[in-house]
Amino acid sequence: MSKAKFDAARELIREGQYTQARILLESIDHPQAKEWLIKLHDLEVNAIRTVGVASSKIKVSVEKPKRNKLRGCMVMIVAVLVLAAIGSALPRTPKAADATNVPTITPGGPTATITNTPAPTATATITETPLPTVTMTIEEQMAALETQVREIARAKGVTLLMASAMPIGSPKVVALSFEMAQDFSGYSLEATGREMLVVACALYAGGFNEDWNYTMQGMVDTIDRSTGKTDTQHGLSIRVLSQRVGTWDCANAELMDAEQAMDEYIVDPIMTR
Repeated sequence: MSKAKFDAARELIREGQYTQARILLESIDHPQAKEWLIKLHDLEVNAIRTVGVASSKIKVSVEKPKRNKLRGCMVMIVAVLVLAAIGSALPRTPKAADATNVPTITPGGPTATITNTPAPTATATITETPLPTVTMTIEEQMAALETQVREIARAKGVTLLMASAMPIGSPKVVALSFEMAQDFSGYSLEATGREMLVVACALYAGGFNEDWNYTMQGMVDTIDRSTGKTDTQHGLSIRVLSQRVGTWDCANAELMDAEQAMDEYIVDPIMTR
């Protein structure tokens, strides 16, 4: 299985091209491709459920007023005008003084002092309206989680070749590709396993700790001697559930035995050639 195929499948999933992504994943003979196909099926079902909201048209009808209604309106207008004329002929009653701003006359000898009492000041109450909650699409969630995963690994001094996260289904999946570590004798399974242990602990502490499946591969560069072409293949494949990582002594992760700690530890045949 080629890393390029996984990268291409991930981009197709991001763009919503699920059919093309399925065809590509079905061409990959690897357990991780089967896991991706299961998650892809969930994505397709979710997309079907969220599509299909139909728009409706609202017809507004305006009924023309009937003649008898117009006649009634004319009678009401005439009655209002008559009442207004009668009211204007009656003597007017002086309005009461505003109780909130009454002048107070204070006697003081030959002259009087007028003091105006100010009206009470009104206090306005401002109520803040909360902003609407923005819901991210599956593609946006995957992109945000990928960035988060890469930052978590980088904080531990590990640069990932590939990272993806599918936040749907059970368990949810984090897929990572590492560059196979090397020592004086060549590629090192032990050193690569230690890096995977450290990153798994960091993912658990970073929030990927509720029903997640960590799938990690160590990648090696190969050369076909007959053609001279180079390729990248799996040298080490591991799988571990976040629930198990929660039982580890992550403070001493570098001292743990990766083969014993993981749910699945597979040394690919290329490492035994």
